[in-house]
Amino acid sequence: MTCKMHDLMHDLAESVGGTESSIVDSNLSVGEIGEKCRHISINDVSLIPLFKGKKLRTLLQFSNKSHQNKRDEILDFIISNYRCLRVLKLDDFDFSTIPLSIHKLKHLRYLDLSDNEDLKILPKSICKIQDLQVLKLDWCDGLEKLPNKIEKLVNLTHLACRGCNSLTHMPRGIGKLSSLETLSMFVVDKDGSHGSADLSELSGLNNLRGELRITNLGFVQNGKEKFKAANLKEKQHLRLLALEWNGDNDDDKSLEDLQPHPNLKELRIVGWRGDAKYPSWLSLLTNLVAIRILWGNFKHLPSFAQLPCLKHLYIYGCTELEYIDDNSPKGSQGNTEPFFPSLKVLFLLHCPNMKSWWRTIEAIGDDSNEDGTTVTGTSTMAFPCLSCLWIEDCPLTSMPLYPSLDRKLKLVNTSSRPLKQTMKMNMNAKTPSSSTSSLPLSKLKSFHVENIEGLDTHTLDGWLQHLINLQDLSLINFPNLTSLPDEMRCLTNLQRLNIYRVPQLEERCEKDIGAD
Repeated sequence: MTCKMHDLMHDLAESVGGTESSIVDSNLSVGEIGEKCRHISINDVSLIPLFKGKKLRTLLQFSNKSHQNKRDEILDFIISNYRCLRVLKLDDFDFSTIPLSIHKLKHLRYLDLSDNEDLKILPKSICKIQDLQVLKLDWCDGLEKLPNKIEKLVNLTHLACRGCNSLTHMPRGIGKLSSLETLSMFVVDKDGSHGSADLSELSGLNNLRGELRITNLGFVQNGKEKFKAANLKEKQHLRLLALEWNGDNDDDKSLEDLQPHPNLKELRIVGWRGDAKYPSWLSLLTNLVAIRILWGNFKHLPSFAQLPCLKHLYIYGCTELEYIDDNSPKGSQGNTEPFFPSLKVLFLLHCPNMKSWWRTIEAIGDDSNEDGTTVTGTSTMAFPCLSCLWIEDCPLTSMPLYPSLDRKLKLVNTSSRPLKQTMKMNMNAKTPSSSTSSLPLSKLKSFHVENIEGLDTHTLDGWLQHLINLQDLSLINFPNLTSLPDEMRCLTNLQRLNIYRVPQLEERCEKDIGAD
């Protein structure tokens, strides 16, 4: 985290810190530091050997300006000379190895080694630092394993390993770290060859909070038993849970047995290839703010429409998905229950079999009546808070309409029918008004439309007159678009206009010789 403070507040902080705290950014400032200094923030760690004090408690490194061949030398110097250190921050330092002597910093509470991409293993001796409370390894992409005997770090509260995508397994005994509050990733061993921890070690770690990403679930043996043993239902402080499969699924493995606590705010399900059944608990997570379902083979999903807090819904690469809502639009019409009351962002990407939002679409009517009145006779069928909508490679011909959309609309390789119905809506059907703010999509700021059927100059002309607040317009791949419509003059707020692969328009607009 970073924050700003007023320069006078900064001066006050320095004054209160006195001689015990210093910021080091040059040879001169090193020379000014007395031996009683305990806390240093430094921009160039090659200056560290110039500091004469031996009783540092805090060493924070904020940019790596040291020469490459001096990194190991500098770390050896730190370990040899500053045995009283409690806090050591050496992120993005380009380490490839950590010396075995690291355990000599026996008073360390906080060790940050994040963003060291070449770091592959940690020495076992790190487990001798028994006062260690925080070990940060975020985005150490090359890290292959955590040290064995990690259970010796009895005071460890935070093990941050987000983005450690090369980890092959978790060390056995990790479940004994009963004080653990942060465990960013739990990696299931693919072949069980590492003597690794299994999911049952998560059972007692019920103080976990923040994010928990469990990967390689498809390789779990005795899935039903192990999934239940993970005891996710008792982890009431978790905010985000990501369930990633990366392997074969079979009947032994059901999402039903991975039920999280209802306090959960964000859920990701990635790569599910099992029985294509969604778990019954999904619609019970009423505190969810975000749902992401990626590369799954669900054929349909439970209705999320009544989840009161849901703000973000992302569905990506679900090639088997045919519809999202088991109900028909008739069932929602006139319904007093809210319809996505909080949803702000909706992404539907690369779901080639999803032709309709609903399982049955009798209420839509045929193409001769596309004014949307049958679907959106009441406001319950229009997303009241939707701000950003992106549909790509989904042949969606019927869906809830979105006249109140106010930030971004992106349509790529999809049907134009929901857009046409939305543009023909009367948003104030109950209280007619001549105000321009009542026009559908009148608040929209960005409109990107690419390769959708039925878009010509006349249709575009009818739409643009509504989009009075548009700032960004992109028109891509429309061979039948012959000219920009007259209603372009209404777009007085337009700042960016992008036009690609519109051959007739390119010809008309050619410099000096084109008609326009």
